[in-house]
Amino acid sequence: MTADDAFSILETIAKISGTTGRLKRMTPEGHEILDEKLAEEVESNVAYSEDFFLNRADNNIKELYLRLRGILTSLDGVVVEPKKLYIAFKVSRNFVDIEVQKHTLKLFVNMRKGTLKDPDSITDDVSDIGHWGNGDYRIFLNNADNLDAVINLIEQSYNSNK
Repeated sequence: MTADDAFSILETIAKISGTTGRLKRMTPEGHEILDEKLAEEVESNVAYSEDFFLNRADNNIKELYLRLRGILTSLDGVVVEPKKLYIAFKVSRNFVDIEVQKHTLKLFVNMRKGTLKDPDSITDDVSDIGHWGNGDYRIFLNNADNLDAVINLIEQSYNSNK
């Protein structure tokens, strides 16, 4: 959000609450400018890795991720790209994004609502809620019980996005 957007929101709140006289736009100065530049520099130099994400997972989730990773990287042309909030698996575009959590893998299948054939109904429709990954389908995976069904869904996205 830009500073102007934030101020606009605060201005609306101040109008509603009758406190516009107390609202002042401040201009960063001195150390604040340097702090912002330092924060931008640090953010741009952070290198995310799979280990960065896997360090927060329990051993079962690490093993499950590595098994899933092995299957996905055996597909032709797949690149693994750790991002700030998830690990992207992509061909020309991301086809699945994985958020590694302590006790589960949260997968976002990059397909538009209504285009994925999910005969086992294991996905959630996230087309109307905010989320970090790409696509309108989410799967929580915390064991290998339905891994074959999950792979089938991911392969649909792989074929659609290559």
